[in-house]
Amino acid sequence: MYDIIVIGNDVSALVAASFAVHLGARTLLVYDGKTSASVSIPGGYRFDGDPLPWTGLDGSGVFSKLLRELHIEGANEKQEPTRLQVMLESRTVEFSPGIRERCNDTARDFFLDHDEIRRYFTLIEDDARFIRDMVQFILGGPVSLRGRIAALLSERSRRLAGQARRKISGLPALGASRDLFNSLDAECSLFSRYDYYGLADARSSYCMYSSLCGSFGISPGEKDSILETLRNKTEESGGIIVRPDRIDTVALGDGIFIEATTEGSCERIEGRRLIISTKWPGFPVIVQNDEGLSDWYEGHFIPRCRSVRPFTLHLGVDDRSIPENMGEHLVMLRDNDGRSDSLPFFYLQAGPTGPSTSAPEGGRALSVTAFLPPSPRGPDDAELASTADAMLDVLKQAFPFLYEGIDSMDRDLSISRFIRALQAPALDHVMKERPLLGLPIYAGDTPRANVFITGGELAPLLGFDGDIVSGINAAQRACGETQYVYYP
Repeated sequence: MYDIIVIGNDVSALVAASFAVHLGARTLLVYDGKTSASVSIPGGYRFDGDPLPWTGLDGSGVFSKLLRELHIEGANEKQEPTRLQVMLESRTVEFSPGIRERCNDTARDFFLDHDEIRRYFTLIEDDARFIRDMVQFILGGPVSLRGRIAALLSERSRRLAGQARRKISGLPALGASRDLFNSLDAECSLFSRYDYYGLADARSSYCMYSSLCGSFGISPGEKDSILETLRNKTEESGGIIVRPDRIDTVALGDGIFIEATTEGSCERIEGRRLIISTKWPGFPVIVQNDEGLSDWYEGHFIPRCRSVRPFTLHLGVDDRSIPENMGEHLVMLRDNDGRSDSLPFFYLQAGPTGPSTSAPEGGRALSVTAFLPPSPRGPDDAELASTADAMLDVLKQAFPFLYEGIDSMDRDLSISRFIRALQAPALDHVMKERPLLGLPIYAGDTPRANVFITGGELAPLLGFDGDIVSGINAAQRACGETQYVYYP
């Protein structure tokens, strides 16, 4: 009999399991299917399965704090903050990490008044800190008042975000300020890929603030290593992990009963409390089939398909073919007229020069990601091959020597991974109430006293941090903690 059973294999589930063990609970993590393994191509090049950048890796971030508390070392030891570049049609903009550095660089590069830029970034910083404080305040407040508090604070958040947008829109209508607006919008669009509600504008302040505070400190292949480290930490600290071929039954009652099949043999697992990740494909089925949860689910969740899907090409390139001034992280806008969230753009991540964990000597791992809209009938191999060729053509135009320096590529692997992702059950539900805040007023609770949920949908305004916060909070609630005090 376990104290807590956690179902899921995403970041929030791994955080919930490892933190529950840390709090002293006898914990079982169970997930069916394969882990999100890293991607390898010939020549010794290695990449993460997830192409998007993580936040919360600065010294004061929630993820860094969690890793330190769990005594996980070496996950974010990068000394030099990584810069983000945005390539427009006419120029390349380099964004420095840190508010002061960003203000100075922006005022200099765009020929704008330093005080005006400083006031703009101060608004962004204040709004982001307000959002973090707001989430902590709501989750730690009385349950009966959470709805009222959330409504009042969300209005203030909207007002601050509106002020920030008006501030940048009110800058002198010069070509440089227009480039700045498009660059900031591109930065926000990259982080909005974690936004389950499509609220990129409403949460732009937190998006940009996240990128200032250690969002890019992970080299290719390291994210999967951190996830594996969380799994290992769970086991090393006394937790149990089982990986059945499939989970057949999850029965909810005074106790939790799970039947899972491994190599044709059925195993029965019992526990007192259950944490389910909203990203686990079986989550909607469990709650809809349970009388105590089905009405709650219908009342608080709505169907939603993902607006875009990342399609990533994995390239091994000669280090000498990458321009010296090209950053490790680059957003390429194909057109600088209009808003980037309605425009095609590419996200490039370049790993360190080999020999390294991601590349052989003299080589660098380079991933190129496009965000494709959904297709009614789904793309076939030929369409994706054409998309891949178009992506390579854009690279060739921007970096002709880089294109010539490609020494390893597996286009078929990239296509097959994308098609498998389309065929797999995807996130098809989001919280219905309080979309600006997600649903922090429930704090992962459900109508069943022994069932809790975790997942970034609970706090979509926080982007990737929402997955971390929800995992910690679910573990605390399942362990009997009533006050939410973790978020820094």
